[in-house]
This record gives sequence, C-alpha cells and structure tokens, in this order.
Amino acid sequence: MEEYKYSKTNLKMSNLKLTNQLIKLLNQLAKKGCREIVFSRFPYYTDDKNKSDKWLALSKREGNCVAFAYYMKELLKINKIKGYIVGGKPPPKFARTGYKDISHAGVVVPYNTGFILFDTAFYFDKIIILDEKHNFETCKYFPNVYSKSVDKWCFRKEQDKIQVYINNNKMDAYYELKELLNPSKSITLHTNRADRTVFRCEVDKSMHSNLYYKINMYDNNLSVSSLNQHNTSINVSSFFNENGKLNKLKLKTWIYTLNLLRSQKQRMYRDINTFLSKNYPFVI
Repeated sequence: MEEYKYSKTNLKMSNLKLTNQLIKLLNQLAKKGCREIVFSRFPYYTDDKNKSDKWLALSKREGNCVAFAYYMKELLKINKIKGYIVGGKPPPKFARTGYKDISHAGVVVPYNTGFILFDTAFYFDKIIILDEKHNFETCKYFPNVYSKSVDKWCFRKEQDKIQVYINNNKMDAYYELKELLNPSKSITLHTNRADRTVFRCEVDKSMHSNLYYKINMYDNNLSVSSLNQHNTSINVSSFFNENGKLNKLKLKTWIYTLNLLRSQKQRMYRDINTFLSKNYPFVI
C-alpha cells in the first residue's frame, strides 16, 4: 500500500490578491465543483481498465473525494488559478473502520493574506476563506446531503493544519496545509479496501440527495431512495439463479418498478448489473 507523498514544504501565502470579483468567481466555481460531478464508488469496481481518479473526474465526471478534488483543481486551472490537492482527516461520522487518518481530499488556494479551502466532495458550495485579518478562521452553514440537516462548520488555521469544528464542537478532523502528491494511491486505494459499501449519490441545486443507491457487501443488501422513491431494499442474492448466474432480467424488472426517472433507472441498472457481474459473490 502506497505511503503518502507530500511536497517538500507546507503551503505558503502567495501573490494572488483576493478581490470581490475573484470571490464571486471562486464561489461560482465551488458550485460547479459540487454540481457537475457525481459521487460514486461504482467506477472503481466496474472499470476493467482501472481508470484513475483524475481520468474519472475529467472524462466521466464521477468518482470519490479525490476525483472531486481533481475536478475542482481543473476548474481553477481553467481560470488560471493555482490550486493544490490536500489530504484531510474527515469528521468521525464520515470515517469508516480501517481508514487511515488521512482518508479525505480537498483543494487549497493560497493568496496574499490567507488560504481558501474547497471541499466539494462534502458539497460545500461556498468557498471557505481563512484570512489573517480574521485570525485565519471562519464559519459557514452547510446542509448534510443525506439527512438534510444544516450544520454550522467552522474552520481555523492551527499551525500547519485547518482544524474543523461542527456546531461549536471541536472535531477530530482537519485538512493539511501541504500538497498531497499521490492522493489516488494513498487515499483511494486504502479507503476502497476498508469500506465495503459501494454507492452513488446525486444531488439537487439545494445540495440535497435526490438519488442514492448502495450495495453493502457485508450483508448483500441493495438499497435505493430518491425524492419520489421511499427507501427500499433487497438482498442481491435474489437476483442469482441456483447455478450462481445473474438473472439480468429479474434485476432490470426490479429496478424499473421503482419510482425513479427513466435516466436514473438506466444509470442504476448499468451500475448494479456491471458490479454484480464482476464482483459477486463478494469477498470481504
């Protein structure tokens, strides 16, 4: 398993000046970074060529937090703004057993009096500005895409990290202020091995989930919910014949009876069919 490879020095403030016009642009880019790419772990199990996070982000616009970071970095690059992918330790509710401390990724843009943090994988659709005039700290309210609750997130630069607080409680969570050079090998590989749940989550303009389906490889459970479909589940073993062959018609029939948009049914069937064909029975 790959070790973490970092830049030789921590991120330093740059010559970039943060104007009101630039703030407006960066907020627009943050929204694009949330809406134009979909969080999905299915590609990592279904793609024969094992495409990289960067390829998934820029070619397919889907992937994990590392793919989101690559997409955000590309949006910045298009606008001639230098962004750096950084590693982070997520809050406990987002971590899984077997994760290393650094199991999440974001993007940081240094400027002349501070740092700007982007975390579009957590659907932060506004930029997080840490300016020396405000002691390098700020707070924002962000919705939880799954529960639809709204939490107060605060961020404070503490030495070489950005410490995270949620609802005024200090979390065992932070972002590093140094560039992570191998996020795919250091984060994607170990989180995929540790977390045996595979899901896809699509969000609406309010940053709420409007389609979520997941396979839990620990108990063979497939679940799905959307704005119009209440949460329903089934054991994936029911889609296999006695000889262990996938009954694709039975799978497709089950999915197409769900109260989903046609495009959502097509996407779900493609993901689940390919995943089960290549990975069942699951190896834990």
